[in-house]
Amino acid sequence: MVGHASYMNGFYPHFLAWDSLFRNPIAAAVLRGIGQIPVVRRGASSAKSLHGARRVLDCGGVMVIYPEGTLTRDPGLWPMQARTGAARLALEKRAPIVPMAQWGAHELVKPYGRRMHPFPRNTVRVRAGAPLDLSVYYRRPIEREILDEVTALIKRATTPLLEPLRGECAPALLYAVEQ
Repeated sequence: MVGHASYMNGFYPHFLAWDSLFRNPIAAAVLRGIGQIPVVRRGASSAKSLHGARRVLDCGGVMVIYPEGTLTRDPGLWPMQARTGAARLALEKRAPIVPMAQWGAHELVKPYGRRMHPFPRNTVRVRAGAPLDLSVYYRRPIEREILDEVTALIKRATTPLLEPLRGECAPALLYAVEQ
């Protein structure tokens, strides 16, 4: 839904997609054909997954990155603690980050489900915030402390966008998954 919202606002989105989606040759051909990037989630190859994202940004493209790197494990479906990949890319490439939130897609495809449930029809809402100003970080070395700080900034900008879509306040603490 975030991809559709991006496209409808004039931005062709590229996603980091689980490498398992690329194991099917037909799906892989379609995904690669529309510029999606496989991401290996564990091991030494995981850092290589950002190379494709860097190429997209170098060409002026738009990357849609879910900072958590996966579907939420939070029982209330709130965002979890984020990973630092989006922050790293934004700082390396001086790319703007536009925080976005969505609500309602979980009714179309249940979390960790494999089938779509188009009926009864549900409303999906997407909301975008103002681009984050990361310029104060550009002259600093990209170290873990900075990555954590920028990642926290992204979460502080994203989570409040979700609250009005859901009509409720986010929990004080983000759900944490051991990584």
